[in-house]
This record gives sequence, C-alpha cells and structure tokens, in this order.
Amino acid sequence: MSIIESLVSQLAEAAKTADLSVRYQLSGELQRLARSIATPRQVMQHYGHLYTEQVVARIANDLKIFSILSESDGPLKTEQVASKCGGDPALIDRILRHLASTYTIAEVGLSTFAANEVTRLLATPAGEGNLMYGFNTLNKALHALPDYLKEKEYKNPDQHHDTAYHRAFDTKEQFFHYLQNSPEIIRYFYPSLTAFKSPVSWTSVVPLAEKLKDADANAPLFVDVGGGHGYQCAAFREATREQFPGRVINQDLPGTLAEAPKYEDIEMMNQDFYQKNQIQGARIYYIRQCLHDLPDKEARVVLQQIRDAMAPHSILLIDEMVIPDTGASPFSMQLDMVMMAFLNAHERTISLWRKLLEEVGLEISQVHRYDPELEYSILEAVPMKR
Repeated sequence: MSIIESLVSQLAEAAKTADLSVRYQLSGELQRLARSIATPRQVMQHYGHLYTEQVVARIANDLKIFSILSESDGPLKTEQVASKCGGDPALIDRILRHLASTYTIAEVGLSTFAANEVTRLLATPAGEGNLMYGFNTLNKALHALPDYLKEKEYKNPDQHHDTAYHRAFDTKEQFFHYLQNSPEIIRYFYPSLTAFKSPVSWTSVVPLAEKLKDADANAPLFVDVGGGHGYQCAAFREATREQFPGRVINQDLPGTLAEAPKYEDIEMMNQDFYQKNQIQGARIYYIRQCLHDLPDKEARVVLQQIRDAMAPHSILLIDEMVIPDTGASPFSMQLDMVMMAFLNAHERTISLWRKLLEEVGLEISQVHRYDPELEYSILEAVPMKR
C-alpha cells in the first residue's frame, strides 16, 4: 500500500466513528487541501464544467435512478437500471458512469452500480427537494445575478423590490408571495428546507433557567416575533413548562397563523413585525431566520420595534446564521449569494450583526453556538445602557 493509500485509509476509518462536527471539520479541511494541490487543468475543469454535476443529478432524479439503486438489495447492471427507468441502455450507462465519477453512486464492476450514502440521501424527500429546488429555482435567479450587478454598477444591492430574481422570473411580486402561487416551486421548496434543519435545538445551549429566574408568572414570558406555526414556542414551552408557566406568545400574520397547529398553552397573536409590538416588557423576545431575509434598512425597522417593546430586564434572542469575520464556510457564502439574488438581503458576520444591533440601541451580551456545521447561533442582545 502506498503512502497516499495508507493516509486515505486512515482518514476513512477515522471518519466512520467520528461525530458530525468532526466529520464536518475533516471534510472542510480535505476540500481545502484538494483545492490547494489541484493541477491547473483540474482547476479549469472545476470552474468550466461544475454545472454538469448538477445537470446529470437532475436527469438521474427525473429517471428515479437514486430510488432504483437505493431500493435494490444489491448492485444492478446498466440494463437492469434501464429496464426499471425506461431509458435507452446506452444513455443510462453514460449517466451512471458520470454519477459514479462524482461518487454520487458506487461503481462496483463493469457497467455495474450500487447505492452509496450520497445516493440514499438524494433518494429522500429532503435530498430530492434540495436538488430540484436548487436546479429549477435557485439557479434561475443566480444566472441573472451577474448581469443584474453589472447593470447596478456593482453597488451592494439593498432594494427589496428590484432583485435578480425579479428579472429572472419576470415578475413584480416579492418572492414569498410568488412562491405561494407557484405549486411547482412549493413542491420542492419546503422539503428542501428540511435538509438544513438542525438536529440540535437552540433550547439546549441557552441557559433558560438563568435567564428566567425571578420571572413574573403573570407577565409575558416568551414572544416569538414572526414565529410562523409556533414550533419554537412549543420547543421553549417543552424546555421550561415545569419551572416557568408564564405566557408564551407566537406572533405572525393572519394567513400564517390560520395554518398553525392548535396549542393549549401557546397564544397566537396577529402581528406585523414592522409595526409596534402589542406585547410590551416581555422577559424574552425571540426571532428566528427572519432577519436574513431583509436588507439592513428593513431589518433595522423590525429590530427597532422589538427594542422599543423591551423593558430593562428584557433580552432578545436572535436565531440566525452567524458567520465568523474570517474563515467563512462555503455553505454560508453560497447562501449569502442566494439571499442577494432573491431578496437583496444577506447573511451576516458577527461584526455586521453587532453593527446592526447597535444602530437600534441593542448590544450583544452572549453568543450561543448550537450548530457549527451550518453556523447557526443564538445572539443574545440586551438594551444598551443610555
């Protein structure tokens, strides 16, 4: 066995028993190493032909190849796959060999293929949703982004109503309104979101007992601003019910609340987060993955309404991606470009979060990181001393 083969074998064995955080770190380091040692031709091949990987995966998904291989008890010959998906064996063989070359499926012999972990992941609703939403929807807006930025003379865009998405989809509607009337997009949008759901709850890293000590049982305890269907209120209630029985309130627009589950001990309240908050002086205000959808000037309006509602003892928990000032992950920067293309919004570094909060009279008191892979954190903010 060569030195390279030995090193690869050791890394593979280490990865088998490593937890997700170690695997994430190892994968990132190996990607950086691969890029740093790539030959000039490999670099040019990467940038010139990167899109073919997604194109072939989309074709394979249309043909149900990922499901066919994942559901099989063993490897399949090209002719067997072609028979099951209804394609020309010569074409199917080309598709299978391309998938094997990118390690999306396993090549176990001449024209013989099997599922691997990537195949099985892409066969799930989350995997299919992420692939199809990315191919059909994200790419369309991202393809319009270079010309859009050129037209804007490369100024950092901040107009919510004039984005690359508006040009690409030839619409004046905001994306989330457009989405609700586009069943072909919704079909994959919501499953794609589950691919990035953290396995760790934010309630596991915030010391809620400490934050809620001496809380008034009759006062508002927890207010989720823009809380959707109330899932985070439910998580908070589950974590604190026995110790802290105060009011828990989920705020959102009427259309969203109408589709929410019924909870016995969670109040549902109509609230536009651009307007004065009806709940004043709550112990905890919480907002999750709303602010990254907004350019800074709109985010300031939302945060100012929360700041104005806060009492001296109140805290604000912001549940968002928090990018380090240096060493950002590829995923966080990919999502930043998506936010720009669709909403002229952005993911924020810790310095950008600090600046944004200070502009509305808030300061970060603590950062609770709960998903290093996706860089999800809870920013704990309190009113600045006047």
